[in-house]
Amino acid sequence: MGRPRGTAGLVTFHAPRFTLMDLERYLELRTILQRWRMLLAESIRERVEASTRLARRLERIYSSEGTDEPFNVWVDRWCRQAAIQFILRILFLRVLEDRELLGATRIRAADGQRMWAQLTRNLGAASYVQFCFWDASHLLPDLFEPSDYDLALPADELVQRFLDDVWRRPDPDLPGWLRFDFRPDPARRDAGFQTRFIGDLYQELDAEIRERYALLQTPNFIAQFILENTLLKRFEEVDFHDVTLMDPTCGSGHFEVDAFWMFVARYEAAAGKTREQMTAAERTQIARDIIEKHLFGCDINPYATALTRFRLVLAACDYARPASLRDFRDLRFNIITIDSLIPHENLMAGGVQAGTATARALGQPDAIERAFGCARSSV
Repeated sequence: MGRPRGTAGLVTFHAPRFTLMDLERYLELRTILQRWRMLLAESIRERVEASTRLARRLERIYSSEGTDEPFNVWVDRWCRQAAIQFILRILFLRVLEDRELLGATRIRAADGQRMWAQLTRNLGAASYVQFCFWDASHLLPDLFEPSDYDLALPADELVQRFLDDVWRRPDPDLPGWLRFDFRPDPARRDAGFQTRFIGDLYQELDAEIRERYALLQTPNFIAQFILENTLLKRFEEVDFHDVTLMDPTCGSGHFEVDAFWMFVARYEAAAGKTREQMTAAERTQIARDIIEKHLFGCDINPYATALTRFRLVLAACDYARPASLRDFRDLRFNIITIDSLIPHENLMAGGVQAGTATARALGQPDAIERAFGCARSSV
């Protein structure tokens, strides 16, 4: 007997019940983060202008990228991107904390920061947050490892206000809860917040960067319609084990995350077990197989691909329910940062400057070959 194929009536999404962030609170968080993006970027710019060493370092990065735009314009955008990375990484940590996946509380409460301050009296809030990023990079190096945007940090006083006023602010209507809390709500029997809001937030943080990268989230109903008429139909034609999904402009990963749960349904049907009947090891292997063997994507925007990988990690954890992120530390993603309109063979043959985003992407030739090989075979 061959391996089972899909059936038309099989449920398309087996995701746990996630609650969408209510519109009022989402708009509040978006407005607050937009304001803080400007404040943090301005602080980073002041640090750059006050340091000859930093200015020279940025000049080298600017030269390596081979851009035609004026240096001062490039620096302004670099500072805004550094601020966005700072904000997104703190958001990532807060979500991971509330999902109890970090094994420690770094941002939500001030206890860890106070203990750290006793050991490092000469370092302030910005260095503490950077330490949190470095510590998390041992679990998720793809999201938190040091980058060029770590060269200049915002002022300590500003970072402290950002932590206290945004990420640690109590909810006046819910004792024991924060205003922006991502924990599951027992009263609603949900599993936490739908991670789609992270992509929506990123799209709205900076209007110029949104236009530069043509950031536009695919509405949920459209994503479902497309997947139901492509991926699910493909399940009817071939064994689902041989099916791959390739998104050449993956953005923050809406298609990949929804497809993840569609593949989960197929794997469970093939095993003849529900999620509850499987062991944690079985669920972990299914999640790993789906991400490593079935899901491919690329985007020209490095933040978009980072968001996609982050959301896939959360989806894997929501399904497998690991004790910590260590179960997925070595997860191999097929999500890369590259311009999908340029054939990668041409990029390989061209003169690519070392240190650029393209050069870093080309440092993943196996992932590129898997991704574009998948695209060629699907045509």
